[in-house]
Amino acid sequence: MPTFRATNLETQEVTEYDAELPQAEHLGEEWNLEVVGIAYAAPDAPQDTRKYGGRRRLSKLEFIELLTDTEYVTILTAAKESVQIEAWIRKMELATPDDDGTSIDLDDPRTQGGVQALELIGLIGEGRAEEILNG
Repeated sequence: MPTFRATNLETQEVTEYDAELPQAEHLGEEWNLEVVGIAYAAPDAPQDTRKYGGRRRLSKLEFIELLTDTEYVTILTAAKESVQIEAWIRKMELATPDDDGTSIDLDDPRTQGGVQALELIGLIGEGRAEEILNG
């Protein structure tokens, strides 16, 4: 139910009341009628903490930056012994950039499968595939 505040412009008398509608006498020119509300500040929108603000397409360097230095070195080291890991890295390297400079799509099944495989074989920590693919 709204709260009304009516101020008599001549006497400065103030009347405040809760009602569905304002009193008829307060609708005249001799009254200043206000609807009083409780100030409400909307909560701040949650901040996007993802490194690239949720973009799903990244440059090659941006994709690498989603990995820690240790993870990146571990992957490169493993690629020296595993043709499958080397092949996945080479596919990423050979991806042709679009006009905006991006070439890695975090929604591409090849990207997702490769990152998930890195976690599955222990080259990145548990839960890291989801973090990386979240951008």
